Amino acid sequence: MNRVTLKDVAEACGVAFSTVSNALSGKGYVKEETRRRILEQAEEMGYRPSLLARGLRIAETRTLGLLLTDIANPFAGEMAKSIETTAFASGYNVLLCNTNREPARARAYLDVLRDKSVDGAIIMFVGSDDDSVLDLGTAGFPFVLLGRRHSKVQADYLGMDNRLGVRMAMDSLYALGHRLTALVDGPVTSSIDIERREAFQSLAQAHEADGMRASVVEVGASADCSIEGGLEAVHHIVRLAPKPTAVIATSDPLAIGVVEGLRASGIRVPEDISVIGFDDIPMAALPSIQLTTIRQPRDEMGKAAVALLLERIAGGKGEARTLLFPPTLIIRKTAAPPHHGCTSAG
Repeated sequence: MNRVTLKDVAEACGVAFSTVSNALSGKGYVKEETRRRILEQAEEMGYRPSLLARGLRIAETRTLGLLLTDIANPFAGEMAKSIETTAFASGYNVLLCNTNREPARARAYLDVLRDKSVDGAIIMFVGSDDDSVLDLGTAGFPFVLLGRRHSKVQADYLGMDNRLGVRMAMDSLYALGHRLTALVDGPVTSSIDIERREAFQSLAQAHEADGMRASVVEVGASADCSIEGGLEAVHHIVRLAPKPTAVIATSDPLAIGVVEGLRASGIRVPEDISVIGFDDIPMAALPSIQLTTIRQPRDEMGKAAVALLLERIAGGKGEARTLLFPPTLIIRKTAAPPHHGCTSAG
């Protein structure tokens, strides 16, 4: 069926196009009897206003863009759900742009956003040095960064306090008696990687006098933040000397891969090696996994990102803001005191 237009309604009512437009928009003078007849006819015919045409008239589309790197990442999906729910409740639709970690695709989507097909955008987990984001800033387009900072753009940023999250994980392991720890991470390509790795190394160094020894296991870019990456990391973990009694992975999929890989190698979790993840994705709470992890407050972050973006769209001025959200340590069953009291490098 063809879409019903204002012209169709006007012809059905036997009135001018402008009369129908005024009656449906509530603008201009239209006799009450005529207005009522037009409204009834429009409803009967199933007329729906074109949001695009409305946007061209009033310079808004009531649509937000959401650019993310990998919709298959469980945490990204949960965050996107929070953003969409909040935006819809505020009267906005969301255009989802999944870059699949491909720079060319990211540039294409950013061109669409910059060309004003949407009123503003939330850029989630974009590369920290992606030059495409620079164009949004210079064009005066409203956007906020979520999850990752950008090294060259001064823009509103919302994210978890990564350093505090690492401290929570390290303090928990230290209190359990662990002194041999390893961090499993992907290549350092974002502010998240930088902040978490720096915090891990700094805290380990601060506890060196107490026997703390730390290693970093970096997985390949193709397996970054995935279960496959965790499985890959196990091949390196078992070869470390001394072997760690605890592992912190920078994402839950990585941590789950580490747990599965260790168990497949005959290494018990947590009796032989404890494992802590990051994000608290739904899979982490499954009975067969029960992953101890650092929870990101995704709902709060998603709601705040939409609220800040809508403020900027409405003309809110001022310096770029940074909002850091505190994480929570979720204790389950993959972390325990080291086996046989092995608590030092010696």
